Amino acid sequence: MMESKNPFDWSAIAAGDEHYELALAEYHTGRSFPEIVTILEQGGLSPELIPEVTTALAKNRAFYLLSQGKSASEVRDVLVERGLGQHDADYITRTVVASKERGYASLGIGKWQTRSLVAGGALLTVGIVLYILRRFAGVDLPVELVTGLLGSGVLLGGIGGVYLAFRAN
Repeated sequence: MMESKNPFDWSAIAAGDEHYELALAEYHTGRSFPEIVTILEQGGLSPELIPEVTTALAKNRAFYLLSQGKSASEVRDVLVERGLGQHDADYITRTVVASKERGYASLGIGKWQTRSLVAGGALLTVGIVLYILRRFAGVDLPVELVTGLLGSGVLLGGIGGVYLAFRAN
């Protein structure tokens, strides 16, 4: 393939990692959001893309602060102290809080049912292996053990499987 004499400048249409890294580094030095905007402008980032970078930075910092146990109002106050507008700080904080809550809620959906399905599959497999050993290899095993494993496997697998089958989108 031939290389172009004039390579396309992607920074005109998409912010790159270097822009996010620059913004984060400037944030960690204590700069405010308006100062970071000025630095990004001087760095040659398109004015249309600067809000994308600063919003990503603000969401990242809000999530970090929330993960450290700060309340939503404390996070909002930190963003405002750093020069973000009150309305923008409220919006970003609400967005991150809602996103975090949805993420935590999704961790619990189907967790026990999935474990039930896995445990049921394991018990059913062990029960079938023991049944085959008892039936064809002549290994002397209590019938109650084999029946209990098979029944528990079917029951647990059924509970987990039915739940996941109807919950799957």
